[in-house]
Order: sequence, then structure tokens, then C-alpha cells
Amino acid sequence: MVLLLLGATAACCPNGTSTPTPTPSPTPTSTNGDGGGTQAYADLEVFEIIVDELPQPNMPFCVEVWVRNWGDVSSGPYDITIGICDLGYATAQCHLCLQSFNEPGLAPGQTKQVYFSCAETVPRPGNHELYIEMAPSNDSWVDGNPANNFRSWNFAVVQ
Repeated sequence: MVLLLLGATAACCPNGTSTPTPTPSPTPTSTNGDGGGTQAYADLEVFEIIVDELPQPNMPFCVEVWVRNWGDVSSGPYDITIGICDLGYATAQCHLCLQSFNEPGLAPGQTKQVYFSCAETVPRPGNHELYIEMAPSNDSWVDGNPANNFRSWNFAVVQ
């Protein structure tokens, strides 16, 4: 079974649920200081999360992450962090970082697989969250819609 998680959004380690459909974000523009024209932005989005099956305790499962640039201009390099939170504690334990890495920029309209692994595990039963965060690596570019730079998926692991 393959679970395709499009647009699953939530804050890090909340007790929310995922939303199954993506919504392209409009590319924001701003008026230049001289009163004429507008400025286009890159708009990176964690576009898609694919998990091959519901995770089981200490059993490997596959995770695939795709990023898209909805903007009108190329982005610069960006950093991505992928992790799993254990929601079974009074304070969620969001310390299990699967991967943290840097990616080169994306052209307008480009979609790219940025992560694929079939070696992920969850150590114990309970409620968990898979999360993906990204941000520009430096000040050379601005993401026009940083609100879509985070995606998560809440899931329950049963014994």
C-alpha cells in the first residue's frame, strides 16, 4: 500500500490531522519603491510526501519528499530538515532527525524529489508526526510564501 500525502499541513508536533489535497500558492508581488512595476518571487513548497505503508515499530518504511517552485523566478539554495516527532509524551519529542541537507535552487515550475529512503524506523507504538521543513540557505533570495515551507503527517503506530 502506498500513502500519497499531498498538502498535509500542520505545525510541528501538534495534535492536528493531515489535509489530503494540495493548493498551489499564488506568487506574491510587491510594488517597487519607485512606484512602478512589481517584483516576482520564488515560491518553494514542500509539495508531496509519499510513505509506502503505515509504519510499524522497528520495521523499515519508505519516505519520499518532493519540492516545487510555484514562483515566477528561480530560487536560490535551500535547507531541508526531515524528522519524526513522538507525540506520546507530555511534551512532544521532536528530536529524531532523519536528514538535514542543502539543495540547489529550483527553476520556476520545477518539481524535484529531494529525499528518498527505505530505512526509516519508529522505535515504539504511539502517535507520531513526520515533518519536513525548508528555508532559504542564505540571503541571496526571498521565498515569496514561507507559509508553505513546512509539511507534516500525523500517524499512529500500533503493536
